[in-house]
Amino acid sequence: MTTGTGAAIARAFASQGYSVALLARTATHINSLADEIKAAGGTAHAFPTDLHSSTQISETFSSIKSLGLPLKVAIFNLNTRWLVKPFLEIKQDEYQGVVSGHLGAAFSFAQEVLKEMVPAREVKYDGTVNGTLIFTGATAATRGSAKFAALASASFGLRALRFVDYNSEGHTLICAQPVTCERVPPEGGSCRACDHRWYGPIQLLSRART
Repeated sequence: MTTGTGAAIARAFASQGYSVALLARTATHINSLADEIKAAGGTAHAFPTDLHSSTQISETFSSIKSLGLPLKVAIFNLNTRWLVKPFLEIKQDEYQGVVSGHLGAAFSFAQEVLKEMVPAREVKYDGTVNGTLIFTGATAATRGSAKFAALASASFGLRALRFVDYNSEGHTLICAQPVTCERVPPEGGSCRACDHRWYGPIQLLSRART
């Protein structure tokens, strides 16, 4: 967590005055990143969490709520477990492990975000956006490739989840953002393989509507 896209995003938001909650399975990694952000003058809280566990996600969001800070921006940036095999060599349980694990984590994360971001008593009907839910993804969400059937399926599914109309019943007013940020790319770059737009950590700030 001290390196890579997730850490870069956390540093970018913290540098702009956001109080950052860090979620990752390995405590030592996020504790180190939290210490780094604090040393730089920012505010960060580390929450060791297995995002494949809906119970742990729920408990973590309860802990975040106890901080007394409003949840304005939530970014789902979970690395998909890579399974690189020819299609006919992939076993059913391997495929399901990648696809169900990643989409299940995103689903549970999104539900907890919506519960905390805009409680029913605070819903506004004047078109104001009360928060931003961002799902980062990979170029596999727009094009598959040989030996990456599981990754492509998980990425396509996550991309579909990004486009769910979270405001369809008027219960929440959330700006759901789909972005491709599979590594730390040049700001404003594009994927040479599919011309899909890349958003670097700084540009994600411009996507956050609060």
